[in-house]
Amino acid sequence: MLDSQIETFLVVAECGSFSSASERLFLSKVSVMKRIDNLEHRLGVTLFERSTQGVKLTLAGRILANGARTVTRQINNLLDEVSHAGTGTSHLKIGTSMLFPSQSLFQYLWKRNINTDSFSFEVTPYETGMKGMSKALSSIGDDIDIVAAFHDPTEKLNNCQVLPLFDEPVHLAMPRSHRLASKNNLQWKDLDDESLILAKRGMLETPDRIRDEIEKNHPHVNIIDVADPFEMSTFNLCSEMKCLMGVMPMWENIHPSLVSRPMDWEYTEKCVIIYSSHPSPATQNFVDFVKSNVNKGEKMGLGNKNRK
Repeated sequence: MLDSQIETFLVVAECGSFSSASERLFLSKVSVMKRIDNLEHRLGVTLFERSTQGVKLTLAGRILANGARTVTRQINNLLDEVSHAGTGTSHLKIGTSMLFPSQSLFQYLWKRNINTDSFSFEVTPYETGMKGMSKALSSIGDDIDIVAAFHDPTEKLNNCQVLPLFDEPVHLAMPRSHRLASKNNLQWKDLDDESLILAKRGMLETPDRIRDEIEKNHPHVNIIDVADPFEMSTFNLCSEMKCLMGVMPMWENIHPSLVSRPMDWEYTEKCVIIYSSHPSPATQNFVDFVKSNVNKGEKMGLGNKNRK
Protein backbone atom coordinates (compact mmCIF):
# COMPACT_ATOMS: atom_id res chain seq x y z
CA MET A 1 0.00 0.00 0.00
CA LEU A 2 3.05 2.29 0.38
CA ASP A 3 4.55 3.73 -2.78
CA SER A 4 7.54 1.97 -4.33
CA GLN A 5 10.07 4.56 -3.13
CA ILE A 6 9.06 4.12 0.53
CA GLU A 7 9.00 0.33 0.20
CA THR A 8 12.47 0.40 -1.35
CA PHE A 9 13.67 2.75 1.39
CA LEU A 10 12.52 0.32 4.10
CA VAL A 11 14.30 -2.62 2.45
CA VAL A 12 17.54 -0.63 2.12
CA ALA A 13 17.26 0.43 5.77
CA GLU A 14 16.83 -3.19 6.84
CA CYS A 15 19.59 -4.58 4.61
CA GLY A 16 22.13 -1.83 5.27
CA SER A 17 23.36 -1.70 1.67
CA PHE A 18 22.07 -1.02 -1.81
CA SER A 19 23.52 -4.29 -3.11
CA SER A 20 21.71 -6.49 -0.57
CA ALA A 21 18.48 -4.54 -1.09
CA SER A 22 18.69 -4.96 -4.86
CA GLU A 23 19.00 -8.73 -4.46
CA ARG A 24 15.96 -8.88 -2.20
CA LEU A 25 13.88 -6.63 -4.47
CA PHE A 26 15.05 -8.34 -7.70
CA LEU A 27 16.12 -4.93 -9.03
CA SER A 28 19.44 -3.63 -10.25
CA LYS A 29 21.58 -1.74 -7.77
CA VAL A 30 21.31 1.33 -10.01
CA SER A 31 17.49 1.19 -9.88
CA VAL A 32 17.49 0.96 -6.09
CA MET A 33 19.90 3.90 -5.74
CA LYS A 34 17.83 5.96 -8.19
CA ARG A 35 14.65 5.37 -6.14
CA ILE A 36 16.40 6.50 -2.96
CA ASP A 37 17.90 9.54 -4.70
CA ASN A 38 14.45 10.50 -6.01
CA LEU A 39 12.88 10.04 -2.56
CA GLU A 40 15.55 12.22 -0.93
CA HIS A 41 15.03 14.90 -3.58
CA ARG A 42 11.27 14.69 -3.11
CA LEU A 43 11.56 15.12 0.70
CA GLY A 44 14.44 17.57 0.61
CA VAL A 45 16.51 15.60 3.16
CA THR A 46 19.31 13.04 3.22
CA LEU A 47 18.02 9.69 4.43
CA PHE A 48 21.21 7.63 4.36
CA GLU A 49 24.86 8.20 5.13
CA ARG A 50 26.78 6.42 2.36
CA SER A 51 30.14 4.71 2.85
CA THR A 52 32.14 1.86 1.35
CA GLN A 53 30.82 -0.37 4.17
CA GLY A 54 27.17 0.29 3.26
CA VAL A 55 24.51 2.79 4.31
CA LYS A 56 23.33 4.10 7.67
CA LEU A 57 20.13 5.97 8.46
CA THR A 58 20.38 9.66 9.27
CA LEU A 59 18.11 11.23 11.90
CA ALA A 60 15.59 12.06 9.16
CA GLY A 61 15.92 8.50 7.87
CA ARG A 62 15.21 7.00 11.30
CA ILE A 63 12.12 9.17 11.69
CA LEU A 64 10.83 8.09 8.27
CA ALA A 65 11.64 4.42 8.88
CA ASN A 66 9.84 4.32 12.24
CA GLY A 67 6.81 6.12 10.84
CA ALA A 68 6.66 4.02 7.68
CA ARG A 69 6.87 0.77 9.65
CA THR A 70 4.08 1.92 11.93
CA VAL A 71 1.89 2.88 8.97
CA THR A 72 2.63 -0.47 7.31
CA ARG A 73 1.56 -2.39 10.43
CA GLN A 74 -1.58 -0.28 10.74
CA ILE A 75 -2.50 -0.86 7.11
CA ASN A 76 -1.90 -4.60 7.42
CA ASN A 77 -4.01 -4.70 10.58
CA LEU A 78 -6.78 -2.78 8.85
CA LEU A 79 -6.74 -5.07 5.81
CA ASP A 80 -6.74 -8.11 8.09
CA GLU A 81 -9.71 -6.76 10.04
CA VAL A 82 -11.64 -5.96 6.84
CA SER A 83 -10.94 -9.42 5.41
CA HIS A 84 -12.46 -11.02 8.51
CA ALA A 85 -15.44 -8.68 8.65
CA GLY A 86 -17.36 -10.75 6.14
CA THR A 87 -16.90 -13.95 8.13
CA GLY A 88 -18.64 -12.60 11.23
CA THR A 89 -15.56 -13.27 13.38
CA SER A 90 -13.12 -10.92 15.05
CA HIS A 91 -9.47 -11.74 14.39
CA LEU A 92 -6.80 -11.19 17.06
CA LYS A 93 -3.05 -11.71 17.31
CA ILE A 94 -2.12 -13.16 20.70
CA GLY A 95 1.39 -12.96 22.08
CA THR A 96 2.78 -16.18 23.52
CA SER A 97 6.03 -17.30 25.16
CA MET A 98 7.28 -20.37 27.01
CA LEU A 99 6.45 -18.91 30.43
CA PHE A 100 3.32 -17.03 29.39
CA PRO A 101 1.65 -19.35 26.86
CA SER A 102 -1.50 -18.16 25.14
CA GLN A 103 -3.27 -21.43 25.95
CA SER A 104 -3.33 -20.50 29.64
CA LEU A 105 -5.90 -17.81 28.83
CA PHE A 106 -8.07 -20.20 26.82
CA GLN A 107 -7.89 -22.95 29.41
CA TYR A 108 -9.18 -20.41 31.92
CA LEU A 109 -12.05 -19.46 29.60
CA TRP A 110 -12.92 -22.99 28.53
CA LYS A 111 -13.06 -24.22 32.13
CA ARG A 112 -15.84 -21.67 32.59
CA ASN A 113 -17.63 -22.91 29.45
CA ILE A 114 -16.92 -19.62 27.67
CA ASN A 115 -17.18 -20.26 23.93
CA THR A 116 -14.67 -18.29 21.83
CA ASP A 117 -15.86 -19.50 18.41
CA SER A 118 -16.92 -15.98 17.38
CA PHE A 119 -13.22 -15.03 17.35
CA SER A 120 -10.29 -16.25 15.29
CA PHE A 121 -6.76 -16.13 16.65
CA GLU A 122 -3.22 -15.87 15.36
CA VAL A 123 -0.42 -16.81 17.75
CA THR A 124 2.62 -14.49 17.74
CA PRO A 125 5.64 -15.78 19.69
CA TYR A 126 7.92 -13.54 21.72
CA GLU A 127 11.08 -14.20 23.73
CA THR A 128 11.08 -15.21 27.38
CA GLY A 129 12.49 -12.93 30.03
CA MET A 130 11.66 -9.40 31.08
CA LYS A 131 13.30 -7.97 27.95
CA GLY A 132 11.18 -10.23 25.77
CA MET A 133 8.03 -9.17 27.60
CA SER A 134 9.00 -5.51 27.32
CA LYS A 135 9.54 -5.91 23.59
CA ALA A 136 6.19 -7.69 23.20
CA LEU A 137 4.38 -4.94 25.10
CA SER A 138 5.99 -2.31 22.88
CA SER A 139 4.27 -4.08 19.97
CA ILE A 140 0.83 -4.08 21.60
CA GLY A 141 -1.68 -2.67 19.16
CA ASP A 142 0.60 -3.33 16.19
CA ASP A 143 2.18 -6.79 15.88
CA ILE A 144 0.30 -8.13 18.93
CA ASP A 145 -3.26 -7.39 20.07
CA ILE A 146 -3.27 -9.01 23.51
CA VAL A 147 -0.91 -10.77 25.90
CA ALA A 148 -1.93 -12.97 28.82
CA ALA A 149 0.62 -12.65 31.60
CA PHE A 150 1.21 -12.06 35.29
CA HIS A 151 1.24 -8.34 36.02
CA ASP A 152 3.02 -6.60 38.87
CA PRO A 153 0.65 -3.84 40.06
CA THR A 154 3.62 -1.54 40.69
CA GLU A 155 4.68 -1.72 37.03
CA LYS A 156 3.61 1.14 34.79
CA LEU A 157 2.61 0.02 31.32
CA ASN A 158 2.93 2.69 28.66
CA ASN A 159 0.12 2.69 26.09
CA CYS A 160 -1.41 -0.45 27.61
CA GLN A 161 -4.50 -1.39 29.57
CA VAL A 162 -4.92 -4.33 31.95
CA LEU A 163 -7.93 -6.60 32.48
CA PRO A 164 -7.46 -8.64 35.71
CA LEU A 165 -8.64 -12.25 35.51
CA PHE A 166 -7.57 -14.25 38.57
CA ASP A 167 -4.89 -14.70 41.22
CA GLU A 168 -2.50 -17.65 41.05
CA PRO A 169 -0.64 -18.91 44.15
CA VAL A 170 3.14 -18.80 44.12
CA HIS A 171 4.56 -22.32 44.45
CA LEU A 172 8.16 -23.35 45.06
CA ALA A 173 10.17 -25.27 42.48
CA MET A 174 13.17 -27.47 43.28
CA PRO A 175 15.21 -30.28 41.69
CA ARG A 176 13.49 -33.66 41.65
CA SER A 177 16.23 -35.02 43.89
CA HIS A 178 15.79 -32.27 46.49
CA ARG A 179 14.89 -33.35 50.04
CA LEU A 180 11.67 -31.27 49.89
CA ALA A 181 10.46 -32.80 46.62
CA SER A 182 8.85 -35.69 48.52
CA LYS A 183 6.54 -33.35 50.43
CA ASN A 184 3.05 -32.53 49.17
CA ASN A 185 2.96 -29.10 50.84
CA LEU A 186 5.68 -26.85 52.21
CA GLN A 187 5.83 -24.66 55.30
CA TRP A 188 8.29 -21.98 56.35
CA LYS A 189 10.05 -24.34 58.77
CA ASP A 190 10.90 -26.59 55.80
CA LEU A 191 12.93 -23.78 54.25
CA ASP A 192 15.47 -23.44 57.08
CA ASP A 193 19.04 -23.59 55.73
CA GLU A 194 17.71 -23.63 52.15
CA SER A 195 18.53 -21.11 49.39
CA LEU A 196 15.68 -19.33 47.58
CA ILE A 197 16.04 -17.54 44.25
CA LEU A 198 14.35 -14.11 44.18
CA ALA A 199 14.30 -11.19 41.77
CA LYS A 200 16.55 -8.36 42.93
CA ARG A 201 14.87 -5.97 45.33
CA GLY A 202 12.84 -3.26 43.68
CA MET A 203 12.05 -5.25 40.52
CA LEU A 204 8.77 -6.97 41.43
CA GLU A 205 6.31 -6.53 44.29
CA THR A 206 5.67 -10.14 45.32
CA PRO A 207 9.34 -11.20 45.51
CA ASP A 208 10.00 -8.04 47.54
CA ARG A 209 7.25 -9.01 50.00
CA ILE A 210 8.66 -12.54 50.31
CA ARG A 211 12.11 -11.05 50.88
CA ASP A 212 10.73 -8.77 53.59
CA GLU A 213 9.20 -11.72 55.43
CA ILE A 214 12.41 -13.73 55.17
CA GLU A 215 14.54 -10.89 56.52
CA LYS A 216 12.09 -10.27 59.37
CA ASN A 217 10.99 -13.75 60.41
CA HIS A 218 13.11 -16.41 58.68
CA PRO A 219 16.81 -15.49 58.88
CA HIS A 220 17.90 -19.07 58.21
CA VAL A 221 16.66 -18.88 54.62
CA ASN A 222 19.40 -17.77 52.21
CA ILE A 223 18.42 -15.47 49.31
CA ILE A 224 19.98 -15.71 45.85
CA ASP A 225 19.41 -12.57 43.76
CA VAL A 226 18.75 -12.81 40.02
CA ALA A 227 18.32 -10.03 37.49
CA ASP A 228 15.53 -11.74 35.54
CA PRO A 229 13.32 -14.41 37.16
CA PHE A 230 11.58 -15.05 33.84
CA GLU A 231 14.67 -16.20 31.94
CA MET A 232 15.15 -19.92 31.37
CA SER A 233 18.67 -19.47 32.75
CA THR A 234 17.07 -18.90 36.17
CA PHE A 235 15.39 -22.31 35.98
CA ASN A 236 18.76 -23.82 35.00
CA LEU A 237 20.35 -22.07 37.98
CA CYS A 238 17.75 -23.59 40.30
CA SER A 239 18.56 -27.04 38.96
CA GLU A 240 22.35 -26.61 39.05
CA MET A 241 22.51 -25.08 42.55
CA LYS A 242 19.87 -27.47 43.94
CA CYS A 243 17.96 -24.58 45.47
CA LEU A 244 14.37 -23.26 45.47
CA MET A 245 12.58 -20.68 43.35
CA GLY A 246 9.09 -19.21 43.21
CA VAL A 247 7.02 -20.39 40.25
CA MET A 248 3.47 -20.40 38.94
CA PRO A 249 1.52 -23.69 38.81
CA MET A 250 1.42 -23.47 34.99
CA TRP A 251 5.23 -23.75 34.95
CA GLU A 252 5.11 -27.25 36.45
CA ASN A 253 6.64 -28.90 33.38
CA ILE A 254 8.83 -26.07 32.10
CA HIS A 255 12.10 -27.69 33.20
CA PRO A 256 12.50 -31.50 33.15
CA SER A 257 14.75 -31.51 36.24
CA LEU A 258 12.39 -29.49 38.45
CA VAL A 259 9.15 -30.12 40.31
CA SER A 260 6.98 -27.60 42.15
CA ARG A 261 5.09 -27.83 45.43
CA PRO A 262 2.45 -25.59 47.07
CA MET A 263 3.73 -23.39 49.88
CA ASP A 264 1.75 -22.47 52.98
CA TRP A 265 1.72 -18.72 52.48
CA GLU A 266 -0.59 -16.06 51.03
CA TYR A 267 1.58 -14.89 48.12
CA THR A 268 -0.08 -14.77 44.69
CA GLU A 269 0.42 -13.22 41.27
CA LYS A 270 -2.41 -11.71 39.25
CA CYS A 271 -3.08 -13.12 35.79
CA VAL A 272 -4.26 -10.43 33.40
CA ILE A 273 -4.94 -9.63 29.78
CA ILE A 274 -2.76 -6.75 28.55
CA TYR A 275 -3.97 -4.82 25.51
CA SER A 276 -3.53 -1.45 23.82
CA SER A 277 -4.81 1.82 25.29
CA HIS A 278 -6.23 2.39 21.81
CA PRO A 279 -7.49 -1.10 20.92
CA SER A 280 -8.81 -2.12 17.54
CA PRO A 281 -12.54 -2.89 17.37
CA ALA A 282 -11.74 -6.62 17.32
CA THR A 283 -9.58 -6.34 20.45
CA GLN A 284 -12.17 -4.27 22.28
CA ASN A 285 -14.86 -6.80 21.32
CA PHE A 286 -12.78 -9.61 22.81
CA VAL A 287 -11.98 -7.71 26.02
CA ASP A 288 -15.66 -6.81 26.50
CA PHE A 289 -16.62 -10.42 25.77
CA VAL A 290 -14.17 -11.80 28.35
CA LYS A 291 -15.08 -9.18 30.92
CA SER A 292 -18.79 -9.88 30.56
CA ASN A 293 -18.45 -13.65 30.73
CA VAL A 294 -15.92 -13.69 33.56
CA ASN A 295 -18.12 -11.38 35.64
CA LYS A 296 -21.07 -13.65 34.91
CA GLY A 297 -19.02 -16.66 36.03
CA GLU A 298 -17.97 -14.94 39.24
CA LYS A 299 -21.59 -14.25 40.10
CA MET A 300 -22.31 -17.95 39.55
CA GLY A 301 -19.44 -18.94 41.85
CA LEU A 302 -17.11 -20.09 39.06
CA GLY A 303 -14.27 -17.71 39.93
CA ASN A 304 -10.80 -18.98 40.78
CA LYS A 305 -10.40 -18.68 44.55
CA ASN A 306 -7.06 -17.76 46.06
CA ARG A 307 -5.16 -20.68 47.51
CA LYS A 308 -2.52 -20.55 50.17
